[in-house]
Amino acid sequence: MKNSLNKLLFYLLVFLVPIGTKKFITSFPEPFKIPISYGSFFLYGLDIIVLLFVVLNLRKISLDRRAWWLLSFLAAALVSVFFSLSFGLAVYAFFHLALFALFALIIARMMSDGFLNLKNTFLVLGCSAVAEAVVGLLQFRDQASVGLRILGESVLGPMTEGVARASTAFGDFLRIYGTMPHANILAGFLVFGFVALLFVFSRTGDEKRDALKRLGIVAALFLILSAILLTFSRSGLAVFVFAVGTTIVYGLSEAFLRRRSLFLIGILLLFVVFSAFGFKGLATARDSVSLTEPSVTYRVDYGLIAFDLIRSHPIFGVGVGNEVLAGLTAGLYQGQGMHSSWQWQPAHNLYLLIASETGLVGLALFVGFLWSVFWPAAKEFWKERKSEQGLNLFFPLVLGVSWLAFGMVDHFFWDLESGQLMFWLTLGIIMGVSAHSSTDRAYPSEG
Repeated sequence: MKNSLNKLLFYLLVFLVPIGTKKFITSFPEPFKIPISYGSFFLYGLDIIVLLFVVLNLRKISLDRRAWWLLSFLAAALVSVFFSLSFGLAVYAFFHLALFALFALIIARMMSDGFLNLKNTFLVLGCSAVAEAVVGLLQFRDQASVGLRILGESVLGPMTEGVARASTAFGDFLRIYGTMPHANILAGFLVFGFVALLFVFSRTGDEKRDALKRLGIVAALFLILSAILLTFSRSGLAVFVFAVGTTIVYGLSEAFLRRRSLFLIGILLLFVVFSAFGFKGLATARDSVSLTEPSVTYRVDYGLIAFDLIRSHPIFGVGVGNEVLAGLTAGLYQGQGMHSSWQWQPAHNLYLLIASETGLVGLALFVGFLWSVFWPAAKEFWKERKSEQGLNLFFPLVLGVSWLAFGMVDHFFWDLESGQLMFWLTLGIIMGVSAHSSTDRAYPSEG
């Protein structure tokens, strides 16, 4: 009974990654009216499910080398709480960080033990991405939200302020959000779903009875790719090109994957032709970057603010969840000419954000944790690259590296619910699929 409940909760969580159903509880009293997303207490529907899953399976955590690195990082984050300007805000942020980190460790154990299946996990992710793509396409058709506020959909419309738009030769168009808080986050999740379905496709048989499955996956890939394009997310598209390009190179280099890789190339070429006619000038709406455009200059300014905070709080940081508040209190946002609350955002760089909030100690421990996860898995992949185990490792590793790259230009893996779940889910899968998870185990916490 408990096993069935665990599987139900896990696959439900995987499907609900992009769903942002939440209840506003209260705002933390601060001297500045910081954006509600960074200064308020929300109860998310996903929090309840993740918390239940973690409580039911806490004893399954294996205290191996990676777990100790992660727990050390969490300890540094906890220490930073006591150096924060807003203790309540820091406790709230630390709770989410610890919850998702423990979630990753539990997934690692369950994957390692064979309790959770990688193909099923990625199939559920792919289905969720298809659903998000449909929502996004409807938003683009209507140039407005489609009435899914209860699922976390932002209020979108022609007159809505602060909504991301793309300027094209045909006018300004809404960048689709799905049920996520921003188009870039949706783009990341759609890449997640696309790569997940590529894995499922690679593991689907060549028999005639599997033809319908293959056709369904191809249709889903087309749908997801169309939605990625309409997010107009340059960072999302760059990550997509990296992930799919790496997949093609790997597939062409290994005989057992070559046919599938050639088929994938055919799908992409077909989509290019389709988009040339179906999307016309939309596909190239944001194909260039100017150093003077706001998306670049704001990222630079946020990075400078983070550097200033790191210099003034190098050891323990300003406290988890407190970067924006600390920057405002020190007059750093005002010093960059940012006087409106919508401009007050965290550093759009995962690593600078972690360093500013948990100190250089926290950043060093976080990097150590990442190294303990990726390096053994990468070595194992190279050793097993011609086998099924190599295939199982390749796709999660590509996603993980993609998220690390995405983290150079955005912050949602650290401080937004759906981004946190994507990030820690991927790390948990990498740890679980790697054989290192079962051979380097110090002892199971369940005794």
